[in-house]
Amino acid sequence: MIRGMIDLKQAVGGAGRPLAGRRITKTAKAADSVGDAAMVDADDLAQILGVEASRQRVEPTSVKMRRNEMTYEEYNAFCRELPATSYVVQWGGSHVWKVGDKVFAIGGWHDEEPSFTFKVNDIAYEMLKGQRGLRPAPYLASRGMKWIQHFARPGLSDDELRDYIRQSHFIVSQGLSKKKRIELGLVTP
Repeated sequence: MIRGMIDLKQAVGGAGRPLAGRRITKTAKAADSVGDAAMVDADDLAQILGVEASRQRVEPTSVKMRRNEMTYEEYNAFCRELPATSYVVQWGGSHVWKVGDKVFAIGGWHDEEPSFTFKVNDIAYEMLKGQRGLRPAPYLASRGMKWIQHFARPGLSDDELRDYIRQSHFIVSQGLSKKKRIELGLVTP
């Protein structure tokens, strides 16, 4: 099989065209060993995008993937932007975010390398629990709850982490009563 790199602009039809919601998770596993540039196999990426692969090589620095660098400040700013959220510092100084008084994300316990804990669905739990830098959340997962803790490198990229926190917010908000969701403006009556 021929291996090469794919030109992302050519693959999606030129600059400025969105990927139409397609998620490329292979890039997280394919980080180049020199720096943090992500290199993706052209055939795999073309299959994900549903396009013909080009054999043109793209320099590793042209596709960057920020890895596990989110700070508590960035985490708090992101969670603050989600609808109907509240913030509290509890459990030994952890940054706890709630929707309708139900926890959806926890940042804390490690100052030297920030850790983030979030609720996931059953499938995501099975996919994430064994990945390096991720683990079933201490205390929560041991009680049968589907929570993942992002605690070390390589873990998730910042974009992936934001996606999972956003999904956690949605999962937790769906567990609220319809009356509470209407009250919080999460659903229209």
